[in-house]
Amino acid sequence: MSDYEEQVVITCVKSLQHCTICEVPPTMQEKLRLKWPLRTHESMKSQVRRQRSQNIDKTDPSWVHPITNFSWAHPYTNIHQAMMMDILHQLYKGVVEYMNSWVNRHFARKRRHRASRGIRDKSFTTMLDYRFKQVPPFTGLKRFHSQRFSKVRQWTGNEYRDMIRQYAVVIAPLIKGEDAGVMLFIRAVLDFVTLSEYHSHTDETLGYLNHALERIDDLKYTLQGTSSDKPINFNFPKFHVLSHYTDFIRYYGSLVNYNSSTQENFHKILLKEYYDRTNKQDNYEEQILKHNTRRVNVQAMQGIISFRSTMRTIDENHSSLDSRSNKLSPTMDLTDYPLTDASRIRLQDLGLSQRSWRLVADIASRLSIDGLIEAVAIFVQEHRARRGPTDDREVSASSSHGRVHKDNLSGFANLPMQLHSSLSCYKFDGKDTRDPNKRTKEIIRCSEDWRNSGSPRCDFVWVQEYGCLDKSTSEVEQIQGRMIGRSILFITVKDVECEPGPDGQFPRYYGTILSMMRLRNKGRAHAIHGMIEFEDSPVPEHTAPKTGRNGKIRCYDIQTVHRSVHAVPARLDDNNRLWYVNNFIDWDSYNTLFNSDWREENKREVKKVKRRLGRQ
Repeated sequence: MSDYEEQVVITCVKSLQHCTICEVPPTMQEKLRLKWPLRTHESMKSQVRRQRSQNIDKTDPSWVHPITNFSWAHPYTNIHQAMMMDILHQLYKGVVEYMNSWVNRHFARKRRHRASRGIRDKSFTTMLDYRFKQVPPFTGLKRFHSQRFSKVRQWTGNEYRDMIRQYAVVIAPLIKGEDAGVMLFIRAVLDFVTLSEYHSHTDETLGYLNHALERIDDLKYTLQGTSSDKPINFNFPKFHVLSHYTDFIRYYGSLVNYNSSTQENFHKILLKEYYDRTNKQDNYEEQILKHNTRRVNVQAMQGIISFRSTMRTIDENHSSLDSRSNKLSPTMDLTDYPLTDASRIRLQDLGLSQRSWRLVADIASRLSIDGLIEAVAIFVQEHRARRGPTDDREVSASSSHGRVHKDNLSGFANLPMQLHSSLSCYKFDGKDTRDPNKRTKEIIRCSEDWRNSGSPRCDFVWVQEYGCLDKSTSEVEQIQGRMIGRSILFITVKDVECEPGPDGQFPRYYGTILSMMRLRNKGRAHAIHGMIEFEDSPVPEHTAPKTGRNGKIRCYDIQTVHRSVHAVPARLDDNNRLWYVNNFIDWDSYNTLFNSDWREENKREVKKVKRRLGRQ
């Protein structure tokens, strides 16, 4: 049982004042670090006897309903320890919803204070709505761009989940330096919720959960305002219950197994949808049950088939890595791309379709991409070097550590090339407790006209530039030789200037053209908002040691692409040259994009805030 009001009824405690699990006094529920004696059947019986013998009034803080609880007849159970933690009601509809209202109240109060001094600002709600509209698309993410965030009336678990994935990156530019404690508090709440949603836990992850709880406890007073403002009351059960989460997970396992949003969603699927399929006659309940029975039977058969498929032996000669390698989508139709007479003749001589093939020079001219030919030339040379030189021309082309002289670009400019609209790669999702290394498919988009909207979509990606242990660079540990680039093209290059392979076919190279970004602070996450920042500016040459890829436009093999980057503009204006990497967007980003000393860093920042608040 997870809903608080239902827990109150079954445990006989006082609503909105008592914790159903422990004996915390109503005025001490804001102290999340403190531990209190757990409620038991004997303690409840003793309290009821004391109330009757001493005529204790209902206004007494310890008063409980003097009712004989049915669970007292079961000596081997404790009804109070059976009260479930619930992500939907306690975290989404509880702490997260309160956090958003507290933050809105904090900035509304500051706006009134500034208005009293003659300074007029836009309302925080207006700026928050605009920030949510700035969030770019991401697979599986609901964006609040068509409907204003402040106007959402019906909040479901999915809306709350997607709000949490965007909230930190949306609100970070709205918080100034003097409100750093508010941003740290928001991060602490989002960390707590995200860690609570893990599908499996260890002592280490529970330590992270306790660390987030301590930060919430330390930073909650940053939202209180001045002494003349009405204080926020943190003494309520949905706030106090956070202190029980770690113990509950140790006893019962991951909270995902007890999330009530699943049952509430089934109420819509198993009852409302199936009612629409009945004839609405007197036996409609029987008809709904028959539909449910068929559904369960089908799901059971699907489970059996899935289980048997996992028991099949795998051919050892077939590499599992190959089945999870990055792959390009089908080729694009290039009919609209202009074709010169010389290019048409060359494609005809090569026997290539003019519908899907163009020369590199034609595509560079059509898209006006400076440096495209040189980037493709370096990309082709790297692949030729891996195959090994077969004549003097290839030796001279690959002997300059990837650099191509401008006089030698003509041969590469006349290579045939295909374009693709997307790239499929794989990322960790952390949802399968039996296989922690299981990866899920992710599609990276690159389109001139995304969904016929008239605007392009060019996703950002993490790409491996050099080895993780390359000591010639100064990036921090979590970057591991990766850089961020914005996808411009996904390409297939046919190297007709090279010797054919054993099958008589010219080699094909699969790559992506990227516009490279510059990481701020050497790729270290920001101390306050906790996100990596990058900007669209010239990339220093030292970021590509030993490769020769020193321009802003670079070409990489598709297998060096790790995954997409959910990049959100870091400014309120339309000059999107500074970006945040949203590390709350999914499990993989959250577990890889953080500083190695993040706990010590958080403690230092919390101490600064507490010192400023006079609570050190």
